[in-house]
Amino acid sequence: MDANTAWTTGVLALLVLAWTVWLTRSVVLGGARDNRGRELEGVRPGAAEREPDTVTAYHYRTSSRFGEYVQLRFHGGVLQVSGRRLGVGGYCFFIGLQVLLMALVPVALAAAVLAADWCWVLAAVALFAAFAFASSAMAGGFWEGPGIAACQEPATLSRVEFPLESVSDISIGTGWARNRLAIVIWPFVKSIDALAAGHAVSFEAPDPVSGRRVVYAMHFYTAEEAAEFVERLWSE
Repeated sequence: MDANTAWTTGVLALLVLAWTVWLTRSVVLGGARDNRGRELEGVRPGAAEREPDTVTAYHYRTSSRFGEYVQLRFHGGVLQVSGRRLGVGGYCFFIGLQVLLMALVPVALAAAVLAADWCWVLAAVALFAAFAFASSAMAGGFWEGPGIAACQEPATLSRVEFPLESVSDISIGTGWARNRLAIVIWPFVKSIDALAAGHAVSFEAPDPVSGRRVVYAMHFYTAEEAAEFVERLWSE
């Protein structure tokens, strides 16, 4: 690789780094500031399910940082969400690594063209494979594994609540990967959308930890349960 090619590739790499930081911040931090949410004392797994007026759903890994199964409870004009929740730092790493690996793919392809060295094509394939592996491995490591640990003493589920009047942009089906999340995980969005149709309810509401509006996205067992949940969001 000559000096000009190396310089061009280096500039592309710097652009990739800037893109990674910007996109990661955009996905993790959420939207406008909103302090109407409240973080409550954690609850033991199983205890939330026994509370009155509680339903269970599967939460997608969005900027609200809940993952796997959550318990949802309408209580006095607020919605309480209890479940396994990833910390801000962990979620930054989860999103940032995926963004970086995916963004390096076009850099490797550009290097292949500029240097006329098709070894860079193999590097691009390897980077894409690493992205796919990291997405799956981190999903298991950050959510499924800790979810099992949460069933053992003294682990508890995180719990937040926010007034129903703070809920906005309610959507059924597609729409869960909003606020640039779809850019990060674009190879998986279409297949998840097919599963989400009629079953997934997403909306924006306050995150009491970040003080910003984030995305909550729950997948219900039946389309009827999803529709009933949306009706309660609107009516209570």
